[in-house]
Amino acid sequence: MNEETKTYESILDVMADPLFSQVDTMLRAGINIVPEDDTLHSFVNAAYEPLKTYLSSVYITLRCSPEQVYYSHMQRRTGVPHRTMSELSMVVGLTMVSMQLDLRQSLESSDWVAVDHLIDRLIEKLPEDRIKDLFGSRRSTTVSTQFDQVKIRDEVMKCIRDLNRKSFIRMDTATNQYMPTAAIYRFIDPLRGIVTADEIPNKLIELSRAGYLVSSIAQADTEDDLTIERPHWTSRVKDDSPDNLDLFDLDNNEDDTDE
Repeated sequence: MNEETKTYESILDVMADPLFSQVDTMLRAGINIVPEDDTLHSFVNAAYEPLKTYLSSVYITLRCSPEQVYYSHMQRRTGVPHRTMSELSMVVGLTMVSMQLDLRQSLESSDWVAVDHLIDRLIEKLPEDRIKDLFGSRRSTTVSTQFDQVKIRDEVMKCIRDLNRKSFIRMDTATNQYMPTAAIYRFIDPLRGIVTADEIPNKLIELSRAGYLVSSIAQADTEDDLTIERPHWTSRVKDDSPDNLDLFDLDNNEDDTDE
């Protein structure tokens, strides 16, 4: 932990810090800055206001989650090309956070989760039609072929590598296990404010299975109301940006090779 907290009066002070370049690159690439990365996290915490103003000038909104994870959103309608997280990556992330909530509820403290356990959970919780939609699977209603098992594993590993690059998790390729970071709870964002804490586990499963939530919120005449939470993969802006933002904005690098 830093003995002294630096103060930054302006963006020029922020840019003069040796950590600025690394943090700027990470935020532009959609990488979460998590409390586990103490040095970088402390820097963003101290430089938050000038850094936020600077990023806004390049159409990026800097945010902080309830778990104190710093992350960025590319503002819409700017003409700046960007891509959003794939639906399969979203489902994998939702499944990961659902498993974490189960561990917390059972008071288990294991940090590392086997990839095989994650895949088993996906197959257990998702209906056959949903698996076929997500994986393009050849599964029949009664048997899983070797082709399907290999394909599902390959596609899940692509998602895991992507989540690892963005610091949602830490991946140990030697043991084929991953450890979620505090950023994994960002997958709860579509549910914050529209369901109670006790309802979240079941709603996560519902969201994974259907890709959307059935909401009782009236939809008429609310298109321009940014205070309304929508029952889909995106989260509505409620504070400092006039635009709607995708839940997760990623960079344009779609290379799935291991780092």
